[in-house]
Amino acid sequence: MEDRQGYYSFFDRVDMYPRLESRSLDAFIEEATKTVTEDTDRSILFIMNTVRSSQVLYEKIKTLVPEAERYYLSTMVRARAMMSLTDAFGSIGNVLSLSLGGYLLIVYNWGIMGSIIGSFGIVAGLILYMFVKEQSKT
Repeated sequence: MEDRQGYYSFFDRVDMYPRLESRSLDAFIEEATKTVTEDTDRSILFIMNTVRSSQVLYEKIKTLVPEAERYYLSTMVRARAMMSLTDAFGSIGNVLSLSLGGYLLIVYNWGIMGSIIGSFGIVAGLILYMFVKEQSKT
């Protein structure tokens, strides 16, 4: 590539200002809210080290600067939401496949086998309901 710098300059949209010195969370939150209040014409990304500190920062900015447009992104939030969607669709698939299998067995005069497979599904559902705990509550 002849003009590498010119080609990639289009993507140079971000200015990073890493501040690596140690400070308390309260001092950082004070500085962050000041930055959000003063720099309303640009987007600001805060990257926090722990989920708890990110939640505290988000709540403080939400409270102290309510007019600021803000988004909270966290792997914790995404994982929990995706896990519940996966569980929901998995359960729907299990119910549909068991229902269809039971129906086909009954239609083709395998009534006793349909009852057995249906009872396996009920027992499996009860076991899941009684013994499996949601990850976010543990």
